[in-house]
Amino acid sequence: EGEGEEEQLMRSARMVIELLEQEERSGIPSQRIVIGGFGQGATVALLTSLLWEKKLGGIMCMATFLPEFLRKRSMQPPLDVSVAVASLPALFCHGSKDPVVPLAEGLRAYKVASSLGMRSSFRGFQQLEHAANQEVLDNLRHFLLFNLGPSWPGGLGAIPPEEVDNLSVVDLLDFLQARGVSTERCRRKSDLVLLTRQVLAGPSYGFSGFGDLNIPRWRAEEKTGSAAAPWGSSKSAADRKERERVEEEREEEEEDGDKASQ
Repeated sequence: EGEGEEEQLMRSARMVIELLEQEERSGIPSQRIVIGGFGQGATVALLTSLLWEKKLGGIMCMATFLPEFLRKRSMQPPLDVSVAVASLPALFCHGSKDPVVPLAEGLRAYKVASSLGMRSSFRGFQQLEHAANQEVLDNLRHFLLFNLGPSWPGGLGAIPPEEVDNLSVVDLLDFLQARGVSTERCRRKSDLVLLTRQVLAGPSYGFSGFGDLNIPRWRAEEKTGSAAAPWGSSKSAADRKERERVEEEREEEEEDGDKASQ
């Protein structure tokens, strides 16, 4: 007799937890681990985060859905989940034209995660079907950098002001663009440093830069074809070009400095 949906997903989640415990025993703190998946894999990642008693660094769910057994339990609080989900960073990505897992399913999972205290964000992608394109991957990259970061505990969201001068141009761009801050007028690294300091000193400093998508407004715009996609979607190509431009100018400045010193 085959397993039902609940048994299959719970067994998969327990297997992931075993892997997480192995990583922790090898010396990797649980808060430096991010798990994720696509479709059913994303559902397993979400379920794992609800069951494991340790705090993860975050979860990334693409084209996910809330299984029937979890949907029923979520309607009957308190849902028996780990207290570690409180403030857990969670990113949900979904294509608006997904024929396999409808957008509404991803939104349902996102709303339940938010109701449980996760620090959740939802990203919709216009015209995307059951797939992950470059725009989705760019969002995943920003999410990882924001919550883990290459050089400091807590990721880009916890950057200490005294470290700003030591950041690379790429790190500065990641920090600013993850918050939706335009760097169009920045011509050199010092401009990026100044802008980053202004953001850190502002009242909006926090996780708000990776906020939620306004779904009703986005759907209306998608029908009329009048507006750009949300942050991280239509802007990704422009962001990459801007990053390349600043990097090229920085390299040219360094070359000019080397020539002047010779």
